[in-house]
Amino acid sequence: MEQTITQKILARAANRKFVEAGENVWLNVDILLTHDVCGPPTFDIFKEEFGPDAKVWDPEKVVVLPDHYIFTANEHAHRNI
Repeated sequence: MEQTITQKILARAANRKFVEAGENVWLNVDILLTHDVCGPPTFDIFKEEFGPDAKVWDPEKVVVLPDHYIFTANEHAHRNI
C-alpha cells in the first residue's frame, strides 16, 4: 500500500509499518508545542481524561508559546484589539 510522506513520518513515530487517513495513533514525538490559546483548555481535558494526578510523559518535551496574548503596558495591545 502506497503512503504519503506524512503517513510515513507518522507511522515511524508510532512504531508501525503504516497508518491510514482518519486513524488516531499514539506517537513518540521529539517535542510537543502548544500556544497560549489552545494549551490551557488542553491541559484541563488531559486531567479530565487521565485523572488529576496524570503526568506528562516528559515535561522537558512540552513547550507552550505566548502567541496570541502578548502582555504589554498598552491595554488594547494587551487584549489583541
